[in-house]
Amino acid sequence: MYWFTHHCTWSCRFAGDAQWSETGDRYLLKLFRDYLFHQLLPSGAPWVDLAHIVQTLNKLDAGAPENMALHSRDEQSALVVSYADLRNCLESAFSDILQAAHAEADS
Repeated sequence: MYWFTHHCTWSCRFAGDAQWSETGDRYLLKLFRDYLFHQLLPSGAPWVDLAHIVQTLNKLDAGAPENMALHSRDEQSALVVSYADLRNCLESAFSDILQAAHAEADS
């Protein structure tokens, strides 16, 4: 679970560039991170449900075919995606980060 949490965090804020996570696969990861960690009670108060976090990360780890709805913070858009698709997005985004880091280290 730590591996996925770590990858998701870095994949959502690459090199401090806020726009990096606003398109394509990376936007899905940003929405997933919000779904996972930014839960609210009906009153609007923050809520941390560890069972939700563990269950969701386990489904991501397994690449479950189950679909989920991800909503933007302003609730103006919603996307339906499977855990398997999210896992692929996460692996791809983290690979991009590693390639950029290696390219920077080599120069």
